[in-house]
Amino acid sequence: MLLLLICGSSHALTGFGESGVFEITEETLPVVLSTFTATVTTQNNVRLQWTTQSEFNLQGYYLYRSIGGEIANAVLVSGLIQPTNTSSQHSYDYTDAGIYQSGTYYYWLYSLEIDGTGTYHGPVSLLVNLDGGQGTPDIPLATGLKSIYPNPFNPSATIAYQLKSPATVRIDVFNARGQLVNSLEREHCTAGSYIWLFTGTDHSGCELSSGVYQVIMRSGKEVSARKMVLMK
Repeated sequence: MLLLLICGSSHALTGFGESGVFEITEETLPVVLSTFTATVTTQNNVRLQWTTQSEFNLQGYYLYRSIGGEIANAVLVSGLIQPTNTSSQHSYDYTDAGIYQSGTYYYWLYSLEIDGTGTYHGPVSLLVNLDGGQGTPDIPLATGLKSIYPNPFNPSATIAYQLKSPATVRIDVFNARGQLVNSLEREHCTAGSYIWLFTGTDHSGCELSSGVYQVIMRSGKEVSARKMVLMK
């Protein structure tokens, strides 16, 4: 008897059932994050916003802040932010009022799962200028890929990118043979820092194999490229 297994992002092969065939069960990502942004308010606080497409088995979220851009030096700036744990889109909003000096700040969003494990998303960054009382400072943004974290990664990586002006973005992921394995296309109405949570799968949702992958971002005439390594 020939059994056909169709690979998808929402199913997992778990073992033999009583009938002697493989059982296919639902498998849901803890959180599917679509945006994570940081902006300066007129009071020189930092407003952090993120949107999830779905959540599953989460305890909640924490926010971390760093001046040097290293997660190892980041400090916790929020209490536990309660999740919705639904399959519907939901937006969150948090204001960090603990900024007392000018500088470039980096933020990470940490999603904590019920089993005690978790994932860092980000970072997003911005410049806060408290000198001269000039109100909201300009954010020094350059269109392009900013970072991939962690790298090497397994099973997912946060691809961070920036836009200096509103634009449409396309990010392509190629394998070592130059074959397109996954892509993202978004239209952003504002400049800022954004992320794509890459789950290590192809367009069909099938898991990619270990190896080096090329990430290329295009926005208008701007082109940016970085490499990332999937290590299992």
